[in-house]
Amino acid sequence: MTYGGVDVVGDCWGLDSSMAGILTDEQLVKMKATKLPNGQLPVFLWGYVPLPGNTSRWDMTGPRMRAACDIGWIVLLVQHCRSGAWLASAEEGTADGQHAAEYAAAQGYPTDCHLTVDDESIRNPGPDAIAHMTAWAKQWPTPMVYEGFSPGLSPQQEYELPNVQAYWGAYGPWNVATRGVRCRQGLQIVHAGVGVDPDFASPDAMGGVLRGLGKLPEANT
Repeated sequence: MTYGGVDVVGDCWGLDSSMAGILTDEQLVKMKATKLPNGQLPVFLWGYVPLPGNTSRWDMTGPRMRAACDIGWIVLLVQHCRSGAWLASAEEGTADGQHAAEYAAAQGYPTDCHLTVDDESIRNPGPDAIAHMTAWAKQWPTPMVYEGFSPGLSPQQEYELPNVQAYWGAYGPWNVATRGVRCRQGLQIVHAGVGVDPDFASPDAMGGVLRGLGKLPEANT
């Protein structure tokens, strides 16, 4: 099989689950074939990458990522923030982003696919939050920012982050000036026996779409 960057085209739904990295082939098949409450089938799947010193068995690995692609999923990766209110800084942003980038690359995740940083629950909003997200985004060619609860940045500051053109918004009022978001998180549900957040993807106000790892068509021989 050949894998590479694939765009999430049109208006569609995906799933975000902390368990993504340990889901079996059987679970992935069942989740892909089960319709959401709105009658649509999910298209893409978010998996976690670790923070420095916080490796978990639930992290998305290369083999699980490619197994999901074989079933028909498009897989995207996100590094969630620390629990509770946390302090942002340029130094931490660099370290976290570098760790996420190195992990994603080691799993075979292409650099033209979105790797996401979680901007929420920041204790020190403003300059430190901007410095953190700016430093993080420098570590990956196609960074994406998840804007969640208490992000520490205004919608305009989110939009003005250098090197960032892609955004994922939490459920609720969280948004990004001018560009908007490419993905909007919904309220948690149980889908095919697994707790998930459903996510709605559509082009942002500038036409940008999600891009993740997928199975590529076999070349004609």
